[in-house]
Amino acid sequence: TDTDTDTDTDTDTDTHTHIHTHTLSVSLSDCPSRGGLLPVRWTAVEALESHRLNEKTDAWSFGVLVYEIWTRAELPYVGRSNQKVWAEVEAGYRLPQPKGCSDDVFAEMGRCWASQQDARPTLAELAQFFRTHTTGNLKSSKVG
Repeated sequence: TDTDTDTDTDTDTDTHTHIHTHTLSVSLSDCPSRGGLLPVRWTAVEALESHRLNEKTDAWSFGVLVYEIWTRAELPYVGRSNQKVWAEVEAGYRLPQPKGCSDDVFAEMGRCWASQQDARPTLAELAQFFRTHTTGNLKSSKVG
């Protein structure tokens, strides 16, 4: 357990990602799912297929979380079965821009859903983006 009050992420030379909060300190390096079901609507296609999770699959999930925030917890891909969501996302479909969501925030969400992991932002990049692009906007925006 770490005693820092802010969340930060660093990567060591063994490509392990460390996430630190005041209550959590874990090391992730392509952590496999432990045989349970994965949440299809929040999981990157390659993770659904391989059952392997890493920082870039977490970035995908974070993008879906941001979508939920802007839609006031609307179910992602509402009206579609999990199988249809998987097939459509694999074919390139992405969630639409929520009403009231700024273009810059939606563009960052889109980066989270890039088909190739290397094109997705790191968690540190996402934290920096939301620190610099939304602090003032969140106070004046109407969500949903």
